[in-house]
Amino acid sequence: MRTRQNATKRSTLTEPHAKRLKRPTIKDWRFILGILLVLVSMTGVQLYVQANNHKTEYYTAKTEIRMGEKITDDKLARVEANIDTASDKYFTRADTALMQGKIATQRIPAGNLISREAIGTETPSGRRLATITIDRTAAATLKTGERVDVWTSGPRNQDTKRQESAENNPSGARAIVTNAEIASITVDEGVLGANGKATVQLWVKEEAVAALVQESNSDSKLSLIPGTYGEGE
Repeated sequence: MRTRQNATKRSTLTEPHAKRLKRPTIKDWRFILGILLVLVSMTGVQLYVQANNHKTEYYTAKTEIRMGEKITDDKLARVEANIDTASDKYFTRADTALMQGKIATQRIPAGNLISREAIGTETPSGRRLATITIDRTAAATLKTGERVDVWTSGPRNQDTKRQESAENNPSGARAIVTNAEIASITVDEGVLGANGKATVQLWVKEEAVAALVQESNSDSKLSLIPGTYGEGE
């Protein structure tokens, strides 16, 4: 009996005791290191977001601005954007004074950012504004800012060139103006059906104005044929 009690006592004495877990305190270096890592991570994320979310107010065209039109406040809107790589190419809110008194040197579609290349003090050199009248149905397929060629169905000169025109081109159709830009299209709303007319304003080369006016005042039929010109040609 005594032997069994001694054995039990020895067994109890040799059993290992598990250490109690201590709650981390501010004096524990691992606790402090964990807090520092969390703070550094949060700060890094915040700085990254701020660096990639830097936006500037740029000017856009509220409505379409045609070449030659004066830039006014009612034609402009402001939008926030992040285009750091090309920010110097567009007008920002800080450039408001630089836009005063300027005109559009090219067509600016509605919603587009106002680029510095699209605004100046005068229209492109050698361009004049001319007006022609075409069929209403033909005008329905055209749009402002589009580049077109002006064709006429009449001969060059009804007295001396009629035979030459008939031999080379029996229809008499020929291009009198190329690479013209449509400035505006006004449809005659007072006439219904296919007999209606539309007035089209074109930016044309100065040397082409005389021929265009001559054909407009004759009995020749003028047609606008869309071209495939690059920007600025």
